[in-house]
Amino acid sequence: MRELPVAEGVTRHPNDSVRADHGPPFELTMSVERAGPEATPNPRQRGAHEHLGEAYLVQGDLAKAEEHLAALERICLIPCEEHDELKRAIAAYSKVVRR
Repeated sequence: MRELPVAEGVTRHPNDSVRADHGPPFELTMSVERAGPEATPNPRQRGAHEHLGEAYLVQGDLAKAEEHLAALERICLIPCEEHDELKRAIAAYSKVVRR
């Protein structure tokens, strides 16, 4: 696996996991994908979309992160914190990757 840039607001820990400043740690592998469809989060759960989007950024999968941002745009009929935070994380990631 190639070394990925860490976006602003995300810290890398010695055990090689990453943690968004406001959320729980994420392993670099997507355990949800390995667990199968029974582990799929509620499609309207805003926090799940935010955290999965951040996890995809850690893996370098901007397209998947943007899919979760789009899901939040559909779910949040009024401005919501999860949407705003994932949008900021995507912008910071894009800025780092462009360098």
